[in-house]
Amino acid sequence: VTFLMIDMSVKTIVSCFAIIVRVLVGIHPHSGQGDDHGKMAAYGGDFEAQRHWMEITLHLPISDWYSHDLDYWGLDYPPLTAYISYICGWMSDLFVGSESVALYTSRGYEDIEFHKPFMRMTVLVLDLVIYFSAVWAIASRKRDFASSSFLRTSSYYHGIILALIQPAIILIDHGHFQYNTVALGLSLWSFHYMTKDVDENSFRNCIAGSILFCLALNFKQMTLYYAIPVFTYLLGRCYSCEFSSSSSTIATIAPVFQVLKLGIAVCGTFGVLWCPFLIFRDQATSVRSVVLNILLRLFPFQRGLFEGKVSNIWFALSVKPLSIRSRLSAETLPKYATFLTLLMVVPPSILLFVVGKNKGKIVVKMEEKELIRTVQKEPAHPSLKDGTATTPIKSQKSGDMDRSSHHLLCLLWGTTTSSLGFFLASYQVHEKSILLALSPLSVLLFFRNTKNEADVKTDTEYIFICWFSIMTVWTLFPLIQTDRLVLAYWSCIAMFSLVATIKPCNASRNGSSTFVAQRKSDKVPYDRLEQLTIQAILLLSSIIMLALHGLELIVDAPRLLPDLYPVLW
Repeated sequence: VTFLMIDMSVKTIVSCFAIIVRVLVGIHPHSGQGDDHGKMAAYGGDFEAQRHWMEITLHLPISDWYSHDLDYWGLDYPPLTAYISYICGWMSDLFVGSESVALYTSRGYEDIEFHKPFMRMTVLVLDLVIYFSAVWAIASRKRDFASSSFLRTSSYYHGIILALIQPAIILIDHGHFQYNTVALGLSLWSFHYMTKDVDENSFRNCIAGSILFCLALNFKQMTLYYAIPVFTYLLGRCYSCEFSSSSSTIATIAPVFQVLKLGIAVCGTFGVLWCPFLIFRDQATSVRSVVLNILLRLFPFQRGLFEGKVSNIWFALSVKPLSIRSRLSAETLPKYATFLTLLMVVPPSILLFVVGKNKGKIVVKMEEKELIRTVQKEPAHPSLKDGTATTPIKSQKSGDMDRSSHHLLCLLWGTTTSSLGFFLASYQVHEKSILLALSPLSVLLFFRNTKNEADVKTDTEYIFICWFSIMTVWTLFPLIQTDRLVLAYWSCIAMFSLVATIKPCNASRNGSSTFVAQRKSDKVPYDRLEQLTIQAILLLSSIIMLALHGLELIVDAPRLLPDLYPVLW
């Protein structure tokens, strides 16, 4: 009982700390505040867009949501976003005043005293309910392969704090103003359920996970970046589940039944969310026209390869003298983008199919160095000799990583790789899409393997995740600078870096039984050359990032190259 009270107290402190950071960032300007952008036909930025969607969903019939005045922040997110905009609009009308969402006359409405705090609060509440809870749920999976005494250490909460104070996610949602954490949180919840209770041969959680993923897709279409690895993993799971029947015919067609279950869950979820637009459409409009109109709003391919100064392959190739967009036709570019994206995404997706299909024991390896388990103060086991397991043994609840946790680990890596591939190579990419790679990567901090938790600062995987977190927000600097969030930018980076460099406390102090993942190379030195090479690359890139910031402060861009620094970012 005492431990549970301490655990709950620390969780509350961690969550409150993350909330305070978000509130402090929210004090700064939002996108387009005071029409600061000034270059667009429509007033303001994403803040005004979200407010405007509340306005039109509250006052217009559902048949007009995706067609009303598209030149002024027309709705271009999926139905679930529209429904949540309706709820937020109703609350704004109730608590702030009807003038905040009045049709037409509320355009450009900005009230710093009441309306802005309300809008910030909507983001914060959804963040808490969906994203925070998803992070905590995935963090609890650490308990599957860590003893309760391990949870007494600060390393458990250290990873959670880092996941909840990601600078890029906080600055975009609570500074710039968006609701990305809803889609990201629903995606994390879906990954959690898809990989839950793998050993029990149950498919119910996969169906629940697929429903949650459909909700994520219907909130923000960019979660399609996760779709291929999720599909291949679930397909593998369809082959892994066995029917309790002696008939070989039933065993052969068993995967078909599982695929049908997933299909019904997916179609049912989409049907519930999309049916209102079909039922309440104008009678003169066909169902096909309604669906096509919404899809054209969700996927505006006519906008081109990318938007803004996005840090991907196509933007780099579009800079002079390469100028790839002038060398290739507009019809050819999507084909190249599709081919290159699939080249990056398909290999990890195939591996996820193998992981999902795997029915045997999981043997975790790092290159040729197999991870083995050392057991402290445990009863003798047939496979143990001198306290060391020389062959893989089945994981215990308080022991090493079980199959469910291993599947979650692989799915997180797979979705990170896939979303990064889409960001770097796909068509119609926005700079904020990098958050889709950051979110699953950040929760991988819970599953890192080190010789000693106190030695975490020398773990290359941990260093890479922290570096990627800084690099992600660094690539967003031109947008952050436009939104006048530079102070918040440096504050969030400084805070994250400080927390990341704090050395967590070591493992349990009470000497109780624990399982510790340990490399066999305790006797054979770890490949220091590889480790040092990776760390040197990360250090060099960090120096370049800082140098570019310094250069921008002291050297003005040439008149002939006014966008020099945004392009370099």
